[in-house]
Amino acid sequence: MPSLDDFSRLNMEYTVMSKRKLTQFVAVGKVWGWDDPRMPTARGLIRRGVHVHALWEFVKVQGMSKVVNTMEWEKIWNINKKILDPIAPRYTCVDQFRIPTVMEGLNEVTQEERELHKKNASVGKKTVQFSPKMFLEEQDVLLLSEGEEVTLLDWGNAFVKTIEKDAAGKPTKVTMTLNLGGDVKKTKQKLSWLADTESNVAIKLYEFDHLITERMIDKQTDLDSVVREVTEYTLSGVGEEALKAVKKGDIIQFQRRGFFICDSVDPDVMTFFYIPDGHLKYNHLSAMARWGPPPPTLEDRMNRAKAADDKQQQKGATGDEPPKKSNKQLKKEAEAAKKAAAAAAAAAAEAPGGAAATAAAAATEPAAPAKEAEPKQAEPAKAEGGEAATPKAEGGEPKGESKAAAKKREKEEAKKKAAAERDAAAAAKAAEALAKIKDRFGDLPLVQSTTYGTKKYVRVQELTPALAGQEVLLRARVHTVRAKGKLGFCTLRSTPYSVQCVISETDTMPKEAIKWVGSLSCESIVDCRGTIVVPEKPINSVTQSEVELHIESMFLVSAAPLQLPFQLEDAGRREMSPEEIKAMEEQAAAEGKAPALTITVSQEPRLNCRWLDMRTKANHAIFQLQHRVSRYFREYLEGNEFVEIHSPKMIGTASEGGANVFKLGYFGKSAYLAQSPQLYKQMALMGDLQRVFEIAPVFRAENSQTHRHMTEFVGLDLEMTINEHYYEILDVAEELFAHIFTQLNAQCRPFLEMVREQHPFEDLVFQVPTETIKALGMEVLEEPGRHPIKDEGKVRNMAVRSLRLDFPTGVKMINAKLPELRALSREELFKQHNMKTKDEDDKAKQLADMGVLDDLSTSYEKLLGRLVKEKYGVDFFILDRYPSPVRPFYTMPCADDGSYTNSYDMFIRGEEISSGAQRIHKAELLLERAKSLEVDLTPISDYVDSFKLGAWPHGGFGVGLERVVMLFLGLHNIRKASMFPRDPVRLTP
Repeated sequence: MPSLDDFSRLNMEYTVMSKRKLTQFVAVGKVWGWDDPRMPTARGLIRRGVHVHALWEFVKVQGMSKVVNTMEWEKIWNINKKILDPIAPRYTCVDQFRIPTVMEGLNEVTQEERELHKKNASVGKKTVQFSPKMFLEEQDVLLLSEGEEVTLLDWGNAFVKTIEKDAAGKPTKVTMTLNLGGDVKKTKQKLSWLADTESNVAIKLYEFDHLITERMIDKQTDLDSVVREVTEYTLSGVGEEALKAVKKGDIIQFQRRGFFICDSVDPDVMTFFYIPDGHLKYNHLSAMARWGPPPPTLEDRMNRAKAADDKQQQKGATGDEPPKKSNKQLKKEAEAAKKAAAAAAAAAAEAPGGAAATAAAAATEPAAPAKEAEPKQAEPAKAEGGEAATPKAEGGEPKGESKAAAKKREKEEAKKKAAAERDAAAAAKAAEALAKIKDRFGDLPLVQSTTYGTKKYVRVQELTPALAGQEVLLRARVHTVRAKGKLGFCTLRSTPYSVQCVISETDTMPKEAIKWVGSLSCESIVDCRGTIVVPEKPINSVTQSEVELHIESMFLVSAAPLQLPFQLEDAGRREMSPEEIKAMEEQAAAEGKAPALTITVSQEPRLNCRWLDMRTKANHAIFQLQHRVSRYFREYLEGNEFVEIHSPKMIGTASEGGANVFKLGYFGKSAYLAQSPQLYKQMALMGDLQRVFEIAPVFRAENSQTHRHMTEFVGLDLEMTINEHYYEILDVAEELFAHIFTQLNAQCRPFLEMVREQHPFEDLVFQVPTETIKALGMEVLEEPGRHPIKDEGKVRNMAVRSLRLDFPTGVKMINAKLPELRALSREELFKQHNMKTKDEDDKAKQLADMGVLDDLSTSYEKLLGRLVKEKYGVDFFILDRYPSPVRPFYTMPCADDGSYTNSYDMFIRGEEISSGAQRIHKAELLLERAKSLEVDLTPISDYVDSFKLGAWPHGGFGVGLERVVMLFLGLHNIRKASMFPRDPVRLTP
């Protein structure tokens, strides 16, 4: 007969199963999309390497149950491994930390065929290269010793002749000699290796952690509180040439690393995702082992699972019925009862007299109902160390224990007792030693403003050779620390400055003090007192390279955790393209050196923990430069009789008649966040403040998730009266930006170099070279007796030399270049001009000729920037006379052609930083233009009324502070120039 079966919901541990919450992960960019390998979707699992048959087997194993289950991921990964192991081909790779190795006695590169799978010949064969130069994994080399015999997989045995190390003790080079006749079974180390050849393939290995930190969550759980900060770990490396046959979606095994699925095959780098195999411990070669959090032990997992089960039991106990148990739980409890009976029978066999009868009777009694079974009581009691305790007789001796067993037990107990006594003695000795120096090392009492002016601190940047021999006190962060034996080194940092500190064992400085310093976690804050010493050679790894601090005392002010969201060293590393990484690795290999690290931190974890990200030298410098830009902006304007004003940010209507405004409740009415101070600047001028400026936040409700848009940014705005022409405003703008750029270059060179070190950029050129002006015959506006004009470009004078172009000229320059661009393939178009096209139709659409009244697209702005750079040699220019349809209603039309306006934009490196215009100051004309553009001015009638009592001719412009910083420094994303950026998906921190 047909039946209807109910299936319960299946939960996976450390996994969000709610579609609504998963959508939140996708929306905020925590994952790449619904097919992200961290997502519990079919697409995500398959992309991560779960075989379809493994999914099917996992479903069949579950069976039917009405109880909500929370399963461990290890079960599905174990099933998956059993399916993959017989069919996955084996390849070899080494990561970015690889150690150059020389095989003596081998003079040329040879190659031989090897099976792709030792136990499955049908998988095929590959060609393996053998070279005098090769690579070993750094983690393997750390375990080797000179003279040791090892086995090189797919090759044979070899002896480790020498291991060269640097000053820090890290291996840098290994020399080996082959011993192909050696016995593979007698070697302890079985090593993977890779020949150092030009045919090797660049690879990138990804490993992923769970998205949340809690084993189980419910509807009441705040998702943000359990989201794991870092869930993606990567290693770069190289693989053997045979990998070129691997296609996207293929599952392979990298020898001694595990199973991986190929996610992409690009000409420059192949990307692989690690497929977990169900083991709790990390592979020692993995990225998770190097940077990830420590893996949970089996005991940890059992305790967490028990706690969750207890919680579930408590929930069930509050109802009228006892909590239901799954079939698996009932089966487990029944098996526990059987084991208890069997243990009792075994004990009875050795027990004397009546005890045997009693035990036998217990063994033959029927088992209690499964739901009443108590496995904990039925199992033998556990002794220390987890061993089952032997049943005790009346005299305290174990029942039936042989003399040999008793002797062995007594010996083990004696060992444990001796070890405990040694540990206690060592602890007492350490405590005694630290007690002697407790006035010099330890935790500083909490700073609660109990003292004032009792200590004199110096700053890290003040430490110079002039202080040699003096004792100083400084407060700084622990940047790096290492201690070994009688010597310890600690780098203290007060971003961006740093100094090396040294501590050594003496009669007055016990080794426990060195150990204490060595135990400090990076990013902790300490008070350090010591003597300034001038070293024999400069210490190049710190900014205060001409001095070092010999530690006399150190106190911990605030401790940082051992596990940081990301490593500051990685966050401060220069970002490199795949081409640069490959070139660097090839050069390092050619020189016989280990390549430099290329690990970086992506944008999301940086912004999620911005306070840590800001500690890098580059970010510190970026925000110092941002401060300088606003400072020089204010400095110039105040020196030219501008008055700073502060306009309201909550207003009663959309400030410029647009829809891109944020709406909020305001005492039963609606209010809006100001899109700009535009209208208030103009009204301030009508109040006879004839030159005004403002530095304040601006809000734009634009759902634009681009590299240059934010929903909140800092606006640098100015407005001024004019006498004749809007060129008077451009004169001020050119001098203003020339002042800002000149001051940045002259006063902030150290900060610029800090940024350039991580984010390389070329200095901004903002003045047209004199020879270019003469060669092109450009018009110089202030020169008497103007020469015949050969070129449409203009400059005001030969001092400022800022380029001015009109909009029609810009359109002509763009249209003249388009035929050349259309001849390029889509790939060449992207590579040469960074223009992305979906297909040929999209390419034709994007490269269509501009009409004289069209607005500039983003791609055409960048194209115009490149054309201006090629012709005039500048990165900064002004484009004026924009078409009327693309400018706001308050923009003054051109007197000679109403199709254009007295408006202008300013550009840096082909991207707009500022927009402005002469404003309409006649109320009637303002109403007429608003009507022609179908803009209702009724809600802002106060603005219109301000021009009815006598209005000054005027104009101005607004500048985005973050855009100026981003483009001056050549950064690729505006979020790098915003301390806590706001965009459509980010409202925190």
